[in-house]
Amino acid sequence: MKPILYILFFLFSILSFGQINDPTPDLEIERSYQNTNNHWDKWDFSKKPFKQITTRGDGVPTIDKFDSIGRHIERNAFWNHVTNTTIKKYKGDKIVEHTTKQIYNLNETGKKMGVDRILTEKLKIDNIGNIIDGTSYKSENDSIAKITGYRYYDKKNRLIKSSNVTGTSADNFYYSGNNLIRKEEIRPFGTNSKTVIDRTYKYNKDNQITHYQSVIKTFVNDKLTKDKISKTIHQEFKNKLLIKKTIIEESETIERNYSYDKDNNLITFIEVKKNNSDGMITSQMKRTKKYENNLLVYSEVQEGLSTQQGKFSFTYYFYSDDESLSKQSTTNNKGNIQTEYFYNKYDHLIKTITTFSDKPNSRNEVVYEIEYY
Repeated sequence: MKPILYILFFLFSILSFGQINDPTPDLEIERSYQNTNNHWDKWDFSKKPFKQITTRGDGVPTIDKFDSIGRHIERNAFWNHVTNTTIKKYKGDKIVEHTTKQIYNLNETGKKMGVDRILTEKLKIDNIGNIIDGTSYKSENDSIAKITGYRYYDKKNRLIKSSNVTGTSADNFYYSGNNLIRKEEIRPFGTNSKTVIDRTYKYNKDNQITHYQSVIKTFVNDKLTKDKISKTIHQEFKNKLLIKKTIIEESETIERNYSYDKDNNLITFIEVKKNNSDGMITSQMKRTKKYENNLLVYSEVQEGLSTQQGKFSFTYYFYSDDESLSKQSTTNNKGNIQTEYFYNKYDHLIKTITTFSDKPNSRNEVVYEIEYY
């Protein structure tokens, strides 16, 4: 499970690096509304850059390092059989090099427990911050790094082409005058087959996306063999705030509604999923937040089709005199699980404690050791 989590983190990092694989505007703007308990969101790097060492109950440490202005530059996760490493290098505000390593340990016979892999993505930037081009590399078992692909950008730093090292497979991206992706031409199976993704957008007077649709067309030997709508999104805004979003996919429709207080803090987020075939509701979820003097003091999550059958948890937030978060306590609906989060004066997470009240001696403590520079 742990290596899978790391791989998911790695994939997110690669996809977000220099717009390598998908230049589409991020329509998941409510992502932060759903993940209310991501504690790394509490880190305020402008106050103090640091190295954080996370040690869990099983003794496996993860080390995160930050540079002199607080940018994340390295992560090392040490598992029993492999060490996963992520390294980032910057030029100005751009990540110009992103490397991921999977280095395996030796077993009792002295043999590697897996194949070492190093993947590197590099962007070439000129002196005024414009992207010239990008290159990807791969090496295994200490072999010489081999070029695996190239990326090309226009004068507005937009990705216009991504190809493999031989040029036999290439993805092309086309933009409208408003700096929007309007078409992607994907060639996953060589020159005789290609997939064209047409993406259309509509905007309101505040330049917010109100309608999005993606159509996939597949051609084999220049003959259209597949033409279907893959996703449609409608968004409604009030006072520039997102109040409703509908996502229509092939088999499912997701409806999301949002409401805010007078200070524009999100106070409710409701999500309902339905089958397109029969309109049956398959799941629903509601998140509620409460603020005092613009400080989040309480939140709760309800999941499931009924309060009796679904999951429920609630969180209280506690602050120091200077209004910095000092403690966060989350409890589930049965009251048998409680998790507490503790922060220092820099808002950096320093400890979590999870207690299972229905299990004797079940206290689990995770300590986040912080070294400041």
